[in-house]
Amino acid sequence: MAYDKAKFKEECDRRRNENLIVKGNTYPIKDMIKDLGGIWDGMQKQWLMPDQSAVDACNTEITGGSPVDQATQATQAQPQPNQASTEMPDMPF
Repeated sequence: MAYDKAKFKEECDRRRNENLIVKGNTYPIKDMIKDLGGIWDGMQKQWLMPDQSAVDACNTEITGGSPVDQATQATQAQPQPNQASTEMPDMPF
């Protein structure tokens, strides 16, 4: 079977447009990513995955938890706004 460069580019563009991307420290799971059909995008240093379930599986493996756990951790990791202080800071002038 001959390699069709135009079809390959079209598939990569589809994956980018649908945001089927895995980034981060993927080296430990690169074989899993390849088995799921991931394509390495060397210019952007990211993997382009064939569908959302493959993205979810990779993200779960990277973070070591379920997608629900990831959403909870992301919410908890957001910085809380600083509480207003009733004290006046010392002014140098």
